[in-house]
Amino acid sequence: MKKILCAPVIIISLFFIISSAITAPENLRYAGAKAGLVMRETPDTAGKKITLIPLDEEVTLLEEKNDTVTIAGKTGKWSKITWKDKTGWVFGGFLKKDEDYATMPVVPILDRIKGMQFGFVLNDDERADEIEITIDNDGFNGSCYLHGSGDAKFSGTYKSSEKGGTLTLILNGTLKGSYITETEEKFERKITRSKFIITMKDDKYYGTLDISPCESFKEREMTIK
Repeated sequence: MKKILCAPVIIISLFFIISSAITAPENLRYAGAKAGLVMRETPDTAGKKITLIPLDEEVTLLEEKNDTVTIAGKTGKWSKITWKDKTGWVFGGFLKKDEDYATMPVVPILDRIKGMQFGFVLNDDERADEIEITIDNDGFNGSCYLHGSGDAKFSGTYKSSEKGGTLTLILNGTLKGSYITETEEKFERKITRSKFIITMKDDKYYGTLDISPCESFKEREMTIK
């Protein structure tokens, strides 16, 4: 009798496996907001921000609200999604499907990263707040930890060039900070033609950055804050 029951169970299990494999791609979406897609705790523009999803990142659609709304000239529904280890609500007007990309031009890296705050993936012996930098339309700004107990903030303008999937920013500006030993020693330095080089590999950002006296990084994976 047990042998007779095993066959239907196996057939049913295979049905669900095959069914899931067929329907899963239908739930795939891509973040379509150039400045990043905001994920919120509730389906409302006043909802608390969870994170910012970079352009073209793959997400999984879980559910949609019935009501259609218009935000920033886009019409869509509030959509509950998962991205990496996070779950929350985004405005569906900025979600794209595979077919939406068929005739879309390639978006330059500079347009993808504007407004995003980057940090660097650190080794075990490095501080979590080693350096942060944001690129926007008007320039750049950021902060860093200085070895020997101290910190600094920097800002300025940039010139950009992009070729072969690599974005190079030439930074010019000012860095102000302080070293703290027995007393606080403040200082100010010019940032002159420092390079911030950004590449994308497997949907991840990698950066090379040297703004002295902040810690320098070479082709290091970057995180989005």
